[in-house]
Amino acid sequence: MKKRLCALALFLCAAFVLSGCSATVSSVALGSSWNKDIPAVYTYTIMQQPSAFESVSGYDFTLISGTYTTKLTPKRVGDLSYLEYETETVITGKYTVRATGEEIAVNDVTTSKTLLHEINTYSLFPVSSEKTILQTGVAQTIDGYELNRYDMKYAISYDYEGKKATTTLYQKNAETGAYDKPLENSTPSRTYKKLKAGAFFDNDALLFIIRAFSIKKGSGAQFSTIDVINGKKAPMAFAVDSVDPYVHELTVNGEKTQFTVLPAQMAITTTMSGAAYELLIGLEVGKNKNVPLTIASEMPYGLGKLVYTLTAFSD
Repeated sequence: MKKRLCALALFLCAAFVLSGCSATVSSVALGSSWNKDIPAVYTYTIMQQPSAFESVSGYDFTLISGTYTTKLTPKRVGDLSYLEYETETVITGKYTVRATGEEIAVNDVTTSKTLLHEINTYSLFPVSSEKTILQTGVAQTIDGYELNRYDMKYAISYDYEGKKATTTLYQKNAETGAYDKPLENSTPSRTYKKLKAGAFFDNDALLFIIRAFSIKKGSGAQFSTIDVINGKKAPMAFAVDSVDPYVHELTVNGEKTQFTVLPAQMAITTTMSGAAYELLIGLEVGKNKNVPLTIASEMPYGLGKLVYTLTAFSD
């Protein structure tokens, strides 16, 4: 693809603070840091923070409302245990063409569903993943910048024994309504190999996977994931700030609640990849541990920062 998707939703377009340095991917020691027998739902409200710089694209973005929801459901098939992790991001807003004042309404919805093996048996190696993306974003072209509407869907089938995955990526066909139209300059199907359990994680479940990480002052992990949109296996890094845990207050489930937290970042470790996800991780949230309380991501081209804040949960 010549045009890169501008991710309003939680999407893979980030870079770690060590951008440009090589990353050694090794197995991550995972632990059972949540109650996997009980379904859990987390709801976040999305707010926009303005950029310190004027957008270079000639467009301005205004967020009107936004929500991000994650749902974890235990599954049992015969003697095997699985976890189904679903996300939904809903964005309402508008783009404004600075030169003319024209406004373009935004009503975006992105959903994902990932099935994972039980942690003690397969180190949370994924079984399958699918994502439907309906997003409006600015893309850089040879001639400058343009606003595009993206309506696409991808699916990933994982082979644990073969340590590989096969991906398919299509956009919606306006004539049939089906997701069967290849994207321009993009291969519809790809195969990725050498996906080692404990050193590879599904992209759409990354914010869930960190619940199994050992999170403490100055800790970190490096691993890989698949960036389906850009057709590559991406090295990732997760790093906790070198500070002692401290108390942060949020209004969750309608009540002011104090959480013990640690700040962290997670992102791609290659160059020219955007800004890192900034995370504030609650070390104990209800019956679970290591749950992101806030997630901040800088939008490209100076369009501002989106901040996801936990407002409700049940587990």
